[in-house]
Amino acid sequence: MLSLRRIRVQTEVGISGREDDHATAGTDIRRRGRILDAQMGVMHRLWAGEAHSDEAGPIGPAVRPGVLFGGFVPAAIDRVGRWGDGFLAAGPLEHMETTFGLAEKSWQTHERPGKPRFVGQLNAAIGPDSVADEAQTEMTEYYGNPNFANAMVTPAS
Repeated sequence: MLSLRRIRVQTEVGISGREDDHATAGTDIRRRGRILDAQMGVMHRLWAGEAHSDEAGPIGPAVRPGVLFGGFVPAAIDRVGRWGDGFLAAGPLEHMETTFGLAEKSWQTHERPGKPRFVGQLNAAIGPDSVADEAQTEMTEYYGNPNFANAMVTPAS
């Protein structure tokens, strides 16, 4: 006998602020938020089992994954209340309380029941000072912003 169990599907959604990501994807970095909002509207319809369009019916099983959003600007954080199930915060620990609070305010503004799920991401470089220096160099290269990397890489005291 086949046994079916409910499986919790979770995905994290965010849009990059890196120019090279958008050049590779062929998207306009200035429209990334509007593009994501339009895509989320389509995904919510598909997850509800609705047809994609007049020409294409429902696509795949009607599955509603848990969606966590991440971001640093108000429009990104507001997507938690409009489209998501929670917020994934990455950054300095002292900023997480603020971003979690903004995500909870978005949840309430959009009159969502219950509370959003909160997940914090912490990056660690363990080893001698040279390891932390290398991590900071790599993060600066990745993010392209030394101030952001400096805030993300705080040596332990």
